[in-house]
Parts: sequence; structure tokens; C-alpha cells
Amino acid sequence: MVPLPRRQFIPDYPNFHILTVNGYEKLRALKNQGVKEGERPTPNRERIPKKSGGILCEGVEVKYACIRENRDSWPVTMMCRLLRVSTSGYYASLTRQPNRAEVKRELVARVASEIYQEEHRIPGYRKIHRKVCIQGTKCGVETVRLACRRAGIVSCVVKRRYRPKTTDSKHRHRINKNVLARNFKA
Repeated sequence: MVPLPRRQFIPDYPNFHILTVNGYEKLRALKNQGVKEGERPTPNRERIPKKSGGILCEGVEVKYACIRENRDSWPVTMMCRLLRVSTSGYYASLTRQPNRAEVKRELVARVASEIYQEEHRIPGYRKIHRKVCIQGTKCGVETVRLACRRAGIVSCVVKRRYRPKTTDSKHRHRINKNVLARNFKA
């Protein structure tokens, strides 16, 4: 027997309810009164976030960014409840300063992209790491590699011309003596 969906009305917002099916919550809007079929509701809330686009599986910072983008269209408390983050955590993230590691990553990425442009898009992350260290920024090879990867910096690999490596028997050089006295003629 298939379980019936359970509806939970949001008391502060009577036009919306949360539909829970098999443990997943979806936001649904009840039909607006006075909106005819084929017409759109108010331009402010013309789209209901029917699918989250994978935001529910992402980290907290991505959810906060989603709330920040849509806070003009939807109430913050409702979005925090749907994305399962605390409202106080969201408001604290608005004033939070970036930590030292993030600042250093941004600095390394900026310096790496400058070096990459100066060198005409040729060096890879190892050469960029050497030059970053010469400039005075202390960091590891992995930090530079990840910064280059995020910035899309890829080394220009030069293909070398094919040169056949066969024995040249018509040379003018002296031929060494057969010291081992081996017979190479078949």
C-alpha cells in the first residue's frame, strides 16, 4: 500500500503548504484566488521553487547563498525551514569575515593568474609555485595546484617534433674495434 502524502500548512503563510512524501518535503502553492488559468501570479513570486536543483544536497554556504539570492521574493524564515538551516546561522553568515585560509587561497589564485598571464599562458602549476615562492608568498604545491585548477589555468604542453632514432651506418666517424671478437654477420 502506497503511503498518502502528509500536508503541513505553514501558519504564517496560508497560500503555501509543505507536502511530505516518503520523507521528502516539497513546497507547493495552493491555487491563488482570483488568478485565472493561463495567467501568472504577481511578478514577484512568479516561480515557486518546485525543485531545488540539488541545493538540499549541498553545503551550508550554498544554501545561505540561495537564501541570499531569493530573499526579496520569499520570506527568509520559510526558506531557512525548507533548506533545513537555522535562521540565526543565516543572519550570522551575512556579517561573517572570511577566515585566513580563504584569504590565502584567494591571494595565491590572484598571484598565480598574474604569473600565468605574464608568462603568456605557458607555465604549469609547478613553475607557478616556484615563482609564487620567489615573490614571497609561502604556500604549498597543492595549494597552487588547486588554485590553478579552480581558475582554469592549464600549462601549454609543447609537442616536440618527431625525430626518428635509427642507426646511421653511412657516417664518417671512426668505427671501434671488435674487442669481444664477436661475429655480427649472419
